[in-house]
Amino acid sequence: MFLAGFLGWAWDAFDFFTVSLTITEIAKDFGVANSEVSWVGYILLSTRPTTL
Repeated sequence: MFLAGFLGWAWDAFDFFTVSLTITEIAKDFGVANSEVSWVGYILLSTRPTTL
C-alpha cells in the first residue's frame, strides 16, 4: 500500500515538473503569452484542495 501511494505521489510531482518545463510550448499551442499560462497554473495550484 505504501509503494502505491509513493508511486502516485512521485508521478504527480513528475507531471507538475514537466508542465513547468513546457510553459513556452503550451503558450504557443494556445496562442497566448507565457505569463497567461503561468497565471493559470498559479490559480490552479493555489485553489487546489489540500488535506492534512
